[in-house]
Amino acid sequence: TGWKPVPHTGKMPVPHKDVAAGPRTGRPTGWKPVPHTGKMPVPHKDVAAGPRTGCSTGWKPVPHTGKMPVPHTGKMPVPHTGRMPVPHAQLWRRLILVDVLLGLLALVVPFVLPALATLQSSPGTFLLVEWCVSLMVILTGFLGGAAFALAGRLQLGATGQAGAAAGSVVGADHAGACLGALLCGLLLVPVFGTTTTAALLAGMKLGSVVVLAVGRHLGGHQESG
Repeated sequence: TGWKPVPHTGKMPVPHKDVAAGPRTGRPTGWKPVPHTGKMPVPHKDVAAGPRTGCSTGWKPVPHTGKMPVPHTGKMPVPHTGRMPVPHAQLWRRLILVDVLLGLLALVVPFVLPALATLQSSPGTFLLVEWCVSLMVILTGFLGGAAFALAGRLQLGATGQAGAAAGSVVGADHAGACLGALLCGLLLVPVFGTTTTAALLAGMKLGSVVVLAVGRHLGGHQESG
């Protein structure tokens, strides 16, 4: 076998003082023994020890701070942008204010358009009409964009998932824009006229304000509970 037998003397072979003995033959294994002191080995201060052997694992230990770890909820963390987060109640107030302004803008339309129609024809009159109509369109787009952003923030706070929040808000926005364009262009304005249509839109925004106020009230009760 290539191994020389060791005569049995009835005693355990004693290895060399600097080399550990093999498990049975007493031959040197090339490993230096670690003296047993009765204490657990202390790893290096910058390297964590293994669970049983005390050998270095290459991982640096994390100091214990005395705080409980935060459980994983399965929600994506919101990235830090360096800005203070807007309180939830303030988002509700802003969204309600935007809907109130949209309702007031819809109520202004029946008064502005007839007043512009009574003006005498002149180069300045055409420019005034163009600026008034453009201003109403810009205000409508600005308020609609603000409502879209605020609804997205509220939906993100409710779901905790950016993709789901953006998808639901964008889907609702496209569905409402498509339905509104079809109803106003094909039914409301041709059949009922501009004044009735504007009053109907203002009433819809008033109903939206009521719904948002109720939702804010219920959401505040759920957070306090």
